Parts: sequence; structure tokens; C-alpha cells
Amino acid sequence: MAIRTLDDLDAMDTAVGVRVDINSPLAEDESLADDARLRAHVDTLAELLDRGARVAVLDHRLA
Repeated sequence: MAIRTLDDLDAMDTAVGVRVDINSPLAEDESLADDARLRAHVDTLAELLDRGARVAVLDHRLA
């Protein structure tokens, strides 16, 4: 089975869910103390948006 990449996707007017693993430490005010993991996804999200996709970013945080 071949692994699909963004090059295989016709994203125009397509809803795309992107599951990201942020799990970054929080500051006292509950903002991200380190956004490195979030920034790691920027290129993928930007490419999907440039290709006309409607992007939903999905993450979870356990309280």
C-alpha cells in the first residue's frame, strides 16, 4: 500500500481535519509556554489553505 501525501490530495473546496499533537506546557495564565510543536504544523496547514481546503485543526488536552 502506497503512503499518500499532500501531493495526492485535490483539496479545493474539501473539508480537511488535521490532528496535531501540541501537548505543550502551559504558563500560569494557561497560554502556551512553548509554541514549537504548534509552529511545526504551520507549513502543512498553510499548504492545505493555499490549495483551497477548509481546514479544521484538532487537538486534545487532558485537564
